[in-house]
Amino acid sequence: MIQSFPDGPYPPDLAGKPLPRVCIVTGECVGPFRNGGLGTSMTGLAELLSAHGFPVTILYTGPLTGKLDSWVQQYAKAGITLLMLEHLQPPAISGPMAAHGWTAAYQLYSVLRTKEYEVIHFNDTVGEALYCMTAKRLGLAFQSSLLCLALHSPTQWILELNGTHPNWIGFTCFNQGERDAVRATDLLWCPSRYLLEWIMEHDFHLPEQVFIQQYVVPTARLFEPGLAKLAPLPRLEAKWSTPPKEIVFFGRLEERKGIRIFCNALTIVQEELQRKGIKVVFMGKLATINGQSSLDFINRKAKSWAFEWRLIDDYDQQQALSYLKEGDRVAVMPSPFDNSPCTIYEAIQNNVPFIAARRGGIPELIHEDDEATVLFDYTTRDLGAKLLTVVREGIRTARPRIAIETNRGRWIALHLDWKRYLDAAPKRLENTNCPRLAVLVDHHGAPEALTITLLSLCSALGASLGSVAIILRGEAIVPPGLPVAIDLKLEDNGEPETSVIEAWVHQRSEAGVLCIRSGVRVIEGAMQSITSSFMSTAWDGLLATARVVDGKSQFVMPLIGSAPFLFLEDKFDSGAALLRCASLSRVLKSGALIAEQPYCGLLECVVLSRGVVWPLAEPIVVMTTAATVVWRGEQAQRTSRFSKMMYSQDLTFTLAIGKLNYEVLHPPRLLTLGGNTIFWLKYTLLHPVTVLKMGFIKVFGRERAHRLKSYLKWLT
Repeated sequence: MIQSFPDGPYPPDLAGKPLPRVCIVTGECVGPFRNGGLGTSMTGLAELLSAHGFPVTILYTGPLTGKLDSWVQQYAKAGITLLMLEHLQPPAISGPMAAHGWTAAYQLYSVLRTKEYEVIHFNDTVGEALYCMTAKRLGLAFQSSLLCLALHSPTQWILELNGTHPNWIGFTCFNQGERDAVRATDLLWCPSRYLLEWIMEHDFHLPEQVFIQQYVVPTARLFEPGLAKLAPLPRLEAKWSTPPKEIVFFGRLEERKGIRIFCNALTIVQEELQRKGIKVVFMGKLATINGQSSLDFINRKAKSWAFEWRLIDDYDQQQALSYLKEGDRVAVMPSPFDNSPCTIYEAIQNNVPFIAARRGGIPELIHEDDEATVLFDYTTRDLGAKLLTVVREGIRTARPRIAIETNRGRWIALHLDWKRYLDAAPKRLENTNCPRLAVLVDHHGAPEALTITLLSLCSALGASLGSVAIILRGEAIVPPGLPVAIDLKLEDNGEPETSVIEAWVHQRSEAGVLCIRSGVRVIEGAMQSITSSFMSTAWDGLLATARVVDGKSQFVMPLIGSAPFLFLEDKFDSGAALLRCASLSRVLKSGALIAEQPYCGLLECVVLSRGVVWPLAEPIVVMTTAATVVWRGEQAQRTSRFSKMMYSQDLTFTLAIGKLNYEVLHPPRLLTLGGNTIFWLKYTLLHPVTVLKMGFIKVFGRERAHRLKSYLKWLT
């Protein structure tokens, strides 16, 4: 059930009350990040809490503008500790996830698990909270901390509303990480009902505690101590007696913020703007619109404009607000779909006149009596009519739907009563018995690798070790007298009989199957507690983190349960996965396994059936090297299975990313091989497959050409 935070008095009486230590994890914050709604909202919350005496730390994970020491000093003036993740010496990460730059989530876990905060705030964006959330659900860390997740802007939502196809495989990490973090968090809050309804319509699984709670935005005196800066400004009631001198588009210059409809409306009212000498300002970050720069888009639209206009794209949050408050200016926020835009909060809190689209979560911020004055229907005609009214008659400022004092009081009340929300969060079920595990070893590589793995399984699992099956893809040394009962040896003579593996899985009476690569050692003492915790959940699988012992201190991050990532990467690199036997029996159909895939594709079967497969943050296995394993072989069967079983959202991601790779590899370079264009044109017509293969190898190298082979089969 969706709730609201309980009301609390404001200003609050905090005398003698214990105040929790609060950490706010964010990839944006005012100052180090130029501007952005996520940073505005998280900084505002930090300012409110610190001004009332709460110990507040901002753990910053984003890019840095300016010098960190300077920003640390500025925030210290406001009573806020500013830390930067990369300066806290997080562990080195390797593996396929790290290869695409998605390392902050695991590094956050490794840093925060050593800290002592009672309340930790995360954002959904890019899934940074994932490993912390799943670790808590397994009882590995944060048992005395309330983990809160803000629903700000899911990746899929951003891509859809901008009309942009995912063009980078990292988006699959973001999307799956966001979905899993939402599912696993103690408490999910969102500033609008609109976005909560959107994620429910798009198959997100909500946690038990879900709240609608509006943002807090920072004051103009952010870097000052004390409570005086939080005093609200009086509302301006009077309309302007003269028209505004400037109309300011306020927000990122992208489709999602309404840049197209704004430019179209300007074309309609341009004669009135020219006659009255009114200028137009585009104030926000540049973005991409249909493959072109938003500045190029504006320049193209502006060819017919007779009024004066300019661009301001380098202001931070405080500079932008100062500009809007100077002189007679009206802000325009024509977002077709927006969660709860901070530009609206900032305009209301700072008495800036504005007009905005009646879409998304925007109406939830405006007082009912002011809606007709400041809101317009999302059409070019209605925006044009509203602009004409503003430039002829002026406009008054709007009031908030929820009073600023009420909103602040609710935030304070949440943090004073944080233990109640902690107690209501899902708890790890205590299970002291270690269930028995079957083991499937996929052997390839050095002959002695199998012995290393089998010995470690005996030592780590002991009496909990059940049936053992081995897929032999190479020579193996198994010394006599090894205390392991090997029930199945399946030799890979080009194509192992997958039906034998299917039968073995269906016969299992153990709680789970540990899939492990030969040469990987299980860490003693880690496996039993993890298995007990896992079996007390309703999850279908765990993906292991591996510790590397090649002389460097590093970890191999586990994959996430993302079907597009598994398909496009074709790698399994952290050495082990734990799958529930009941889940395997449910999803494993006759003929579903594929010989060439790791463990004959057991993991993929669970992921494609929408099983809950989460990464395990703590290492349970040890590798001697972090080298990548690429599984080669005929991909037609695997491609067919993915195309049939993927959900529409996953298919969209896979096809869009694959299409981009295809375009990268495609001519014109193929047309000039050898320098004879006419010859190659003719040869391409007669032998298209041969030319395509040659182009793959020439442009992208043999290994990546092989990875895209299955995608091209899909297209054809």
